[in-house]
Amino acid sequence: MTSPSALDPRMHRLVQLLSDALYVLDEEGCVLQCESGRETPLLAPPERSLGRPMRDLLPPELGPALEGMVQSCRLEGKVHSLEFPCPEEKPPRLCRLLVAPFEGSLVLVKVRDLTEESRTRERLAATETLLEEMDECALVMDREGKVLSMNPALLRCTGFARDELLDRAGFDLIDPKSVPAETIRCSLRENAFWEGEVRTRRKDGSTFPQRIRIRALQDEEGTPQGYLGVGVDLSTQKEQEARLAWQVYHDGLTGLPNRHLFLDRLNLELQRARRNDRSLGVLLLDLNRFRDINALLGHREGDRILTLVTRRIQEHVRSADTVARLDGNTFALVVADATTPASLATLADRILASFREPLEYGTQGLVVGVSLGLALAPGDADGAEELLDKASQALRKAKADGGSRCVFYNKELHNRFARRILLENGLRRAIQERRMTLHYQPLVNPETNRVQAVEALLRWPTGKGTFVPPADFLPVAEETGLMIPLGEWVFQEACAQAARWASGPVGPLPVSVNLSGTELRHGQPLRTIREALASSGLSPELLVVEICENALLEEREAAESLFRELRALGVKVFIDDFGTGYSSLAYLRDFSLDGLKVDKSFVTRLPQDSRDLALVSAILEMARALGLETVVEGIETPEQRQAVQGVGYTCIQGFLYSRPQAPLQLEALLKAKNF
Repeated sequence: MTSPSALDPRMHRLVQLLSDALYVLDEEGCVLQCESGRETPLLAPPERSLGRPMRDLLPPELGPALEGMVQSCRLEGKVHSLEFPCPEEKPPRLCRLLVAPFEGSLVLVKVRDLTEESRTRERLAATETLLEEMDECALVMDREGKVLSMNPALLRCTGFARDELLDRAGFDLIDPKSVPAETIRCSLRENAFWEGEVRTRRKDGSTFPQRIRIRALQDEEGTPQGYLGVGVDLSTQKEQEARLAWQVYHDGLTGLPNRHLFLDRLNLELQRARRNDRSLGVLLLDLNRFRDINALLGHREGDRILTLVTRRIQEHVRSADTVARLDGNTFALVVADATTPASLATLADRILASFREPLEYGTQGLVVGVSLGLALAPGDADGAEELLDKASQALRKAKADGGSRCVFYNKELHNRFARRILLENGLRRAIQERRMTLHYQPLVNPETNRVQAVEALLRWPTGKGTFVPPADFLPVAEETGLMIPLGEWVFQEACAQAARWASGPVGPLPVSVNLSGTELRHGQPLRTIREALASSGLSPELLVVEICENALLEEREAAESLFRELRALGVKVFIDDFGTGYSSLAYLRDFSLDGLKVDKSFVTRLPQDSRDLALVSAILEMARALGLETVVEGIETPEQRQAVQGVGYTCIQGFLYSRPQAPLQLEALLKAKNF
């Protein structure tokens, strides 16, 4: 028999790296060599183990079982195992014994301490019900990171079956591209905890986002015996975040980039163009009279048309070019590598030509005109905002020139825009400083040659004996919203003046006041008129409200309601510039009106143009049949007056009789003569 001894030094170092205690038994089953493991001590000290039968180190009832296992191991080469308590330990330890062939007739016995593992299993069993009930994914691993248990939520999210995960390395479920497993292990070693966002693998190879928390399951001494991981599926949250992020930078109707994303991309393209010493172009596209389309067809159909316009534009651009929707009916293009104005003009002409063809709308299609403004970098501007502003100036010029054309930015446009800014600022100051005034132009009864009424017209004195032309400042007031406070002031002042005339030598003299489309659309005209009448004490019968025909097209429902209310007050309602809109006859039929004013464009070419005279005659005849009062405006020469004599109008208005006058001048004119 070989003398019992401790393991040789090399074997000793090897065993200490293992978790289990090792015993080598001789032919008689006695302990020849023994060594404790890293986590499992010997069943008894070496001096009480060496040379003794192995069965003496076990509970007595296990002796026969051990001898049978050793015998089977020697004869058949089989490996056997059993679990047993160590009675000498207080509290007793639970161990697993494994018997295996060694060298020759020697047998190797390995003993593992299962106490902590058993306790971990007990804790896991205690939490099994809790894990089953959790909506979050839950996974339990042993201290080596192998899966011991998981809940149904994790199986649903990953698509694995339970058996496919048991004993698998749990950290392998985490996509290392999101977070390396070693990063998590390092945190667990140092802090016994890790939390973060990861991509978790599914069975089909795909991944999904999770926020997981992993906590070490420690024994009384703080040694990790396992790990519990809990994860929340972030898929829905990430989808919502992505949807919100998309909405921040895209137009919800067309799916195109919005202004923010357009400027980002324009900045990037400008940087690239500078690096490569190349040019790029910005093209702004605006739909002509789109407000009218919305008014006629409704906003839902208007949205549908915008999507058709988007497709039409995209047919003419490259994938490298950016198309964006900046606002309601304005689109923008970044044209990369637009080397010359000619190449950008070619694209613009192609787009213009395409919109002369009808969109696929309804059974017959719909033609929508567009206007284009173009600017180039680096020639016109170097920055994104500045370049877009230059293209905007060019677009405004294209629309001002009648639309359905393309205009390049140039220095003159810049100067014109600068003058407009100065005009706007000056208008604001004039309103604040109460420097605006009203002049009044007579409306003359052709039968009596007496002044029947006057029209209040807004004037802006320059302080140098001249006036800023209304054609210059009224469009600015409309665009900037200044028309709302201006309109309120005009009604207040006109009603106050008419009340002073009514109570003085002039006597009752009806006054006409224009109501703009902006006031109808964005103001509160009924309240404004009521307050003006109330504060001035003017009789409502002495006030006439004129509204341009084109404004009725844009705000039909609001106009109908307002007209009914005004006539109920006793205020008269006229359509101004009649004959210039698209639905003139329908207005006469549908609106509650007192009269109309024939637009001066029908008078300008008289008496030379007999067709205009025929049109004027037809309008006046139709108005008379409907019981409406009529005014022919723009009479500037005796020949024009003679041409329209006898066609049945109520009043004439024009420079032939008088230019607009300040109140005192008008009073003097009224005293001096009749017309």
